[in-house]
Formats: sequence, C-alpha cells, structure tokens
Amino acid sequence: VYYAPDNALMILDKAGDLFEFLLDKRQFRVFRANKPFLPGSPDPDFIDLCVVGDQVMVLDPERNEIWRIDGKSKKITGLFKEVLPWRLQPGDISVADGICLAYDGSIYMLRRHGMIARYSVPPTGQLSHHMDTSCKRVAGERPARLATANGAPIFVVERENNRVLAYNKVDGT
Repeated sequence: VYYAPDNALMILDKAGDLFEFLLDKRQFRVFRANKPFLPGSPDPDFIDLCVVGDQVMVLDPERNEIWRIDGKSKKITGLFKEVLPWRLQPGDISVADGICLAYDGSIYMLRRHGMIARYSVPPTGQLSHHMDTSCKRVAGERPARLATANGAPIFVVERENNRVLAYNKVDGT
C-alpha cells in the first residue's frame, strides 16, 4: 500500500516483516522487522495491512487483533481488548476469520466467508465501534482481497468466478 509520510510503498512479506520502497530514492528499507513485542509471545502473524495517516494497521488473526504501528516510534498497540480466538465469548469482537484490510476513514475487514466488517478508528486507544456492513454476500463467493477509497464502493476480488464485486457502502447492494 502507499505510505504518504515517506512517499513509499509499504510491503508486508510472508515472514511478517514490513518494508518500505522509497519512491524518490528507489530503494528498499526495513520499516519494522517481525519480532516478538509481547513478553513470552512468539512472532506476530501479520497477514495484511492498511495505512491510516502516518500509522500502519496490521491484521493478526492468530491473536484476534488489528495492531496499530506508529510511523515514527514503531510502537505497537492493539486496537481491541485482548481476547484470543479460542476464548471468544458471544459479543466479543473477532478478527480471527479476517483475511484482509482496507481503509477510507473506517477500517474494512474482509472475512474468510465474504462478510465485511467495518471498524471506526479513534485517534488513540482502542477501536470504539464495530459493525458488520450490510453487504449481501454472493452465494459461492471465495473472497481474496478487498479495496476501497473515499467516495468509492467496496471492491472484493472473488477468485471462484474470477470477478471483482462492487458493494455500495450505504445499502450493501
């Protein structure tokens, strides 16, 4: 994804390391190496990212968390109250089935079975609001990616039928 503060492309590799490709200098550099940041925990399992201003949000379904990485200090904080996937109770926020993220003022998360969750992003602290969007899932859909922007619909890449679906953010059609 594009990271405006450094005029760079932010790249998440399979090992969970974050790199930047600096467009002006045409060179790569490490933004944040994937290493444990919680005492006694293994390396995080980041599978996707989106940029919110100068912060990078990374999806970690194994820990049921979207982590916020500060662009300057690289400090990591969780957006949710920590509840591991196997300890979820009814009413708890779950990102354990999330496969990718997009941002347009809210964070949108595509779930493994095609549903889309929307999270508002406060300037600091934990996310204050969660809801599944009203998008009507297409039967037989195998979602792979999602993208959106201000004023644009939510686009879902659907690999079963090799198509891109566009969902209206207001009524879900």
